[in-house]
Amino acid sequence: MVFQQARDNQPVPLQVIFYWDYDGEFGGERTKNPRRGWGYRDYEGTKRILDVLDEYGIKAVFAIVGCAATPGPLPYHAPALIREIHERGHEVAAHAWQHEWLPSLKYHQLCQILRWSKEALEDACGDEVISFVPPWNVPHRFLRKFSLGIGELRHSFPSPTDIPSLFEALAETGFQTCRALYEPFSWTVERMLFGHYRIYTPRNPEWVGNVLLIPVTTPGGFASDSTSVLDGQSGNGICSFWSHPQEFLHRDGRGCEENFRVLAERVKGMEQAGQLQICTAKGLIARV
Repeated sequence: MVFQQARDNQPVPLQVIFYWDYDGEFGGERTKNPRRGWGYRDYEGTKRILDVLDEYGIKAVFAIVGCAATPGPLPYHAPALIREIHERGHEVAAHAWQHEWLPSLKYHQLCQILRWSKEALEDACGDEVISFVPPWNVPHRFLRKFSLGIGELRHSFPSPTDIPSLFEALAETGFQTCRALYEPFSWTVERMLFGHYRIYTPRNPEWVGNVLLIPVTTPGGFASDSTSVLDGQSGNGICSFWSHPQEFLHRDGRGCEENFRVLAERVKGMEQAGQLQICTAKGLIARV
């Protein structure tokens, strides 16, 4: 699909979306090597991010685990912060309930988690939540697009959730957008043979059923290998940058404040030159 302006039928410039994935303490507990304190660091990082975004006049998407929206103390709960994110003009999106590994879930379990997270976040922010970001950017399996998701089959055999079933569940539970990543097998071969990551380039979003798939276009963070997706860009498509709030406070991390500021200056300059538009997922769906 190609985005068109309704009035003059001209292609819309490149769209840039900034995502922050708020895993909270639940994400730290569910990593391969469980770590303590993620909830505190995500909270503190988000507070700093909100101030920096205000400096640049950038609105972003904060994908938050639903359980963090329920009443209770840090590091597991932060409903007041979620309300502040919304009041400062940013989009609140869902990031599952407690950072679950979605490919292992049966369909009814997936729908339950989506409903829980959506309702809790809407109660906390006082607005409709229509966007979703899957933890670890999985599932990747999308057989119609020849994306096999081999790793998911290993961990979730015999019947893992794939992209079509995830998007069906999202539509059933009232979501309208989802940031997702899949790699056709031919792209995988090209990457293995030549080191060319075709997935890391601006691409048009696409409808999967009634939900808009917003492609993952960077490996995460704001280091040079992520920001290089803007090199020479002046056309159409989506470029989605993403990181974790806790990384914002790390002086030398990929998603640190210094790296973000360099990118923000570049993006704002390109926006002022008419080469791109900064939007949120909710803003994007309004244009479609």
